[in-house]
Amino acid sequence: MHEHTNKQHLLAEDSPAHEMIPSLCDLVHIHYPSCIALAAFSSKDKRMMSYKIALPVTNITEVEPWFKENFNKITEVVTHTEYEVTPALFNSETFTDSKLSGQVSVNRTNALPNTLHLVSALIDYHLIDKKAKQIYLFKNSTHYHILLMDGATCYLANTFKCDNNHEILYFLLNTIQISDLLPSETTLNIDYSIAEDQVLVDFIKPHFAFFNLLSAPGIIHHPVVPMLGEKLFGCYAAALCV
Repeated sequence: MHEHTNKQHLLAEDSPAHEMIPSLCDLVHIHYPSCIALAAFSSKDKRMMSYKIALPVTNITEVEPWFKENFNKITEVVTHTEYEVTPALFNSETFTDSKLSGQVSVNRTNALPNTLHLVSALIDYHLIDKKAKQIYLFKNSTHYHILLMDGATCYLANTFKCDNNHEILYFLLNTIQISDLLPSETTLNIDYSIAEDQVLVDFIKPHFAFFNLLSAPGIIHHPVVPMLGEKLFGCYAAALCV
């Protein structure tokens, strides 16, 4: 693979000793207000082969040479509000008591080709271990998204808009209450979209006995780019789906 670029749009990239073969890899990218994370994964075993962290440019597909390579698949992770969660097998056995049990898929309204909603990526990520009583919280520029999973069951996937941190905390605690759970037994998982708001993190974290900052595994600390693993988590979770 040969790249020709001045790399002015990049904040960081790795330099693997091996040569990545794009046709055997899937490229995943997710856009945050402060940066764009891109990562290439082996199509066979989902192993991260290489990554890049770019400035939040609007023409990333034009300035980044990876988009001109012959990747097996290129997927953008999106966080828009147009989605609904339904059981993959919609019948009386999997849809009972308003719960979504077992395998879950995300159907997106007006979805563009080659996109994957972060809700779908989080569901697949969660179903690897099927941990009990897990809340996942992330945001886009205007809305917050909440996903409540317990084992192999999805109890809630919803989007809400809040004006301040008190409203966010209220929505989280109310979600737990109506699901007959307690903050003392529920784990709150947040991704980079929330983690970069330290004021919000410090405000909601004490109300949960268990707190987890979602991060891609095996990422070494970067001296220039803080929270590198958190920036790449969305790509990692999505790679499990594609």
